[in-house]
Amino acid sequence: MSDVVVVGGGIAGLAAALGARQEGARVTVIEAHPGATALAGGAWDLGDRSRGSIDSFTERRSVARLLDELVRRDKAHPLALIGGDLELLAKESHALVLDALAIYAPLELDRAPSLVATDVGLVRRAATAQRAVLDLDTLPEGRIAVANFPAAREHDGRFAAASLGELASDAGDARRFCAVEVEMLRRGRDVWLHPHEAGALFDDERARDRLVRALGRALGGSGFDAVLLPPLLGENTDTAWARVRESLAMPVGEWISSLAGPQSARLTRAIARAFTRASASYFRGRVRSGRADASGVAVETERETKKPGALVLATGGLFAGGLALLNGEPEEPLFRLPTYLDGKPLAVGSSRSGRDPALFFGSDPFTPGEGFRTGVGVDGQLRPLDAHGHVISAGLFAAGSLLAGIPIAGEGGGLGVAAMTGFVAGRNAARHAGS
Repeated sequence: MSDVVVVGGGIAGLAAALGARQEGARVTVIEAHPGATALAGGAWDLGDRSRGSIDSFTERRSVARLLDELVRRDKAHPLALIGGDLELLAKESHALVLDALAIYAPLELDRAPSLVATDVGLVRRAATAQRAVLDLDTLPEGRIAVANFPAAREHDGRFAAASLGELASDAGDARRFCAVEVEMLRRGRDVWLHPHEAGALFDDERARDRLVRALGRALGGSGFDAVLLPPLLGENTDTAWARVRESLAMPVGEWISSLAGPQSARLTRAIARAFTRASASYFRGRVRSGRADASGVAVETERETKKPGALVLATGGLFAGGLALLNGEPEEPLFRLPTYLDGKPLAVGSSRSGRDPALFFGSDPFTPGEGFRTGVGVDGQLRPLDAHGHVISAGLFAAGSLLAGIPIAGEGGGLGVAAMTGFVAGRNAARHAGS
């Protein structure tokens, strides 16, 4: 049996492990610490176009069409480099990864992305979402109750309802959003609960029963068609939303959170369970350095040196530590891989060396600079390239936000891109190791 090592334990790492295992490889996963995946909310993006909330109400393009538009528009994007039948690749990779995670709705490529509310009172599209998230597209009209928990300081249901209602009205949308006060989380110490702690309360069946009764009192006989909640429906399990919905006999779901919270905790735990079910050898440890050349690949950990048949780097981008700024230039620190931007290697040592970070990364949070698109350059098999565009080693592969052309957020990025590139890298790594 061939050996594949995956460095990184996020979505790209999981997809790589699953892809390699599907090819019959023996997989070892090394993770130093949780990465950017641990901050993901309940949405699952697949390189979709960033659009305003009003436009999101009327979006009708399918996920498949948005994916096709992405690779046609950006020839340097990793999915464009992979080529082939991307729709089939999306189906294969997502069937494997989403089934392993078991907390997301299936990816439907032939329909428009799900319409979800956010924690700042906006709406946006997501290729799919956690099953606990309310898909507003299933409610083309009607009155939606937005739950407000007075003591939950992180979540303002009254503001969310007012903002969503105004956006729907401006878009000419038939949905109406009304805030309802929920008499729960009102005890004196509840105001100090962290979102994780508040979400974990509803893992308990008795707390869910109290929530159902409190929601029933809040809804009264007002004729609501659905309930939109903050992301509080359990932290360790993915069943609370279904039980609350069954008890209330109407659609019930959360809005998505933008950073760490119960939805992130569910994903982190789902990834850990998926690695176990995949029979991948997993251990937490730091990789000190790596070597990759024509003779093969090797990594030195705190415990030993591993020399697998192939290796997949899925260590994330700048936020996760997979890229670092060395002498003012972004670089991959383990193998000292050069970085690329817009399909070309960065000119290290030239007049751009030591560039101004404010210019390279930008100072406007709503318009990230080009530095956030830098990453490891790869060929169509996702093998890293040197500064001259040559494959460094036939046994080294890369995936996820480590790759050049995948932004930190917004258009062209997302967990779906990590899943697809991870799957391809893992599959190719296993095939190389087996050869």
